[in-house]
Amino acid sequence: MPAGPLRLTQIWLYPVKSLAGIPLQTATAGERGLPFDRSFMLLDGDGVFLTQRKAPQMALVQPAIEGETLVLRHRTRPMPALRLPLLPPAEPVERVTVWDDQVESVRMGDQADGWLSAALDRTCRLVALPADGRRFAAKEPFATLRTRATFADAFPYLLAGQGSLDALNARLEQPLDMRRFRPNLVIAGGEAFAEDNWERIRIDGVELLLVKPCGRCAITTVDPDRGVYGKEPLRTLARFRRRPDGKVNFGQNAVAESTGELRVGAAVEVLVERSLEALAG
Repeated sequence: MPAGPLRLTQIWLYPVKSLAGIPLQTATAGERGLPFDRSFMLLDGDGVFLTQRKAPQMALVQPAIEGETLVLRHRTRPMPALRLPLLPPAEPVERVTVWDDQVESVRMGDQADGWLSAALDRTCRLVALPADGRRFAAKEPFATLRTRATFADAFPYLLAGQGSLDALNARLEQPLDMRRFRPNLVIAGGEAFAEDNWERIRIDGVELLLVKPCGRCAITTVDPDRGVYGKEPLRTLARFRRRPDGKVNFGQNAVAESTGELRVGAAVEVLVERSLEALAG
């Protein structure tokens, strides 16, 4: 079991997929994630969803939620803020692809497209998930969970342990902060990579099922303050976290088995640990 008391120490919201995140003190945990988490997404000129894998400068666009408005600001350019309704228009609806899933979306309009194209120096357009949009994880064995998601890569929540980051930073010449890994929830108090051993946890009254390790990609090498690629932390992480299938894991994907309020500082309880067979697999 964990070495010490576990606490929820960070909550992060990402209204627009692959733009900068918003730190929160409290949030409501829902079936398809935190409210408005990855409810918006950019498409490139070919209609393919756009992330920091192709456009690292996306890290420099900072969202905020002000009342019922989504506000985008460029952190280094003197551009006027872009203000958009959090609730998207009802139409027109178009189908877009997120990895293996076909998802309904709605255009946010020419003003949003023009602003973001100028901010990122590339043609792009902004779409939103309809208010009644439904998307389920496509791949087995996770399709049977029937978990609703937004434009996230796969699952509604990504959880990471502060002890895991501390263990990684001990191997790096220049320590990095948790923004590199873009989690929704950060838990402190456990040993390094203790979250790999957890199957089900409870934060206050919210129960989360940890369903799959998160294989990391080049987005972790993007400097969130400069919007440029580097080599770390992926190079060092691969030296001690690479799996036989080639994936380099950090953090756990999760789904909510109950809903409720989350708050920074809340106690975290491990309800079920993984079996030795599951860990070996």
